[in-house]
Amino acid sequence: MNRHHWLRLGVYLFFAALMMLTIWYASAELSSIKTGPLANFHVTIFGFTLTYASLLERVFPLIAIVAAVGCDYFLDRKKGSSFAKVLDDVSTRNDLITALFANVPILVFALTVIFTFGLIVEFDKLAGSFIPHDLNLFDKSVAAFGFAATAVIFFLVMTFFDYWRHRLQHTQAFFTLHRFHHSATKLTGFSAYRSHPAENIIHPFFVSLPMAMMGAPADFLLVYSSLILFHGLVVHGDNGVDWGWFGRYVICDPRNHRVHHSSEARHFNKNLCTITPIWDKLFGTYCYEEEPFDLGVKGSEHYSTKNFFHVIVIDLKEFIRETLKKFESSYSERPGV
Repeated sequence: MNRHHWLRLGVYLFFAALMMLTIWYASAELSSIKTGPLANFHVTIFGFTLTYASLLERVFPLIAIVAAVGCDYFLDRKKGSSFAKVLDDVSTRNDLITALFANVPILVFALTVIFTFGLIVEFDKLAGSFIPHDLNLFDKSVAAFGFAATAVIFFLVMTFFDYWRHRLQHTQAFFTLHRFHHSATKLTGFSAYRSHPAENIIHPFFVSLPMAMMGAPADFLLVYSSLILFHGLVVHGDNGVDWGWFGRYVICDPRNHRVHHSSEARHFNKNLCTITPIWDKLFGTYCYEEEPFDLGVKGSEHYSTKNFFHVIVIDLKEFIRETLKKFESSYSERPGV
């Protein structure tokens, strides 16, 4: 690692640490509010009741976003922050729209239910049925190995499931939905939020299930989730910087994930885990490349001309059409038909 690698890694670690400390402090304040005189304070907006604590909880993603914007700017000051490019064209504006929606839980839930035809609710129940009661793996691990080792184990378990979730999204069965995420020809940071609502249908099995089985305490999950969000925003920046061996062996850097968004065939289905390269190296999907290359997907013009709502409707219709076609094809190949 040269001086530039260390400086850029130092910027990343500084903003990550600053964000984590802020989250820990805000979490402690939230705990005191839930048991203090403001515990019963609430407001009703359009029929939805919001408590002071629930309003404060929405601050945590904003803390991660602010930290990521600062980190993105200082990683490459010559280019400036990629977050400032969200109004450049239709595609980048879709990044902003998805980011706004993603930070309003009721809208995320509504879109997911609509675009999965309610199946997400049943899938969530099904995933929940696999979780034994009183498993408490996190507490048992802390007692046996200590908190630091348990945090590493939790990280490895969650990133393992994240790798296979993303690998499933890159199969022929699901890529029509996931293609929207890869359609960005210019990364903005907010590209991390760029996803089709129907993709959430697999989250109960690859996110909720392992997280519930580990049984980590709420404050730990809050910090972990905020850190993952911060990292996702940073690696989707348009700077393409690298952190030397640290980015190639420990935590993915923006250059690593930029390869994943390449439109070149040699980069397809590479660098599937956005958090650590460990699993890509283990399962043979890792790729490191410094050459300049184009981003996006080829042959789908609606991503550069249609807004978010048109895009997700078009892609869902195509997904359903392709799924039915595959089903009809497999059915017609059955013996005696």
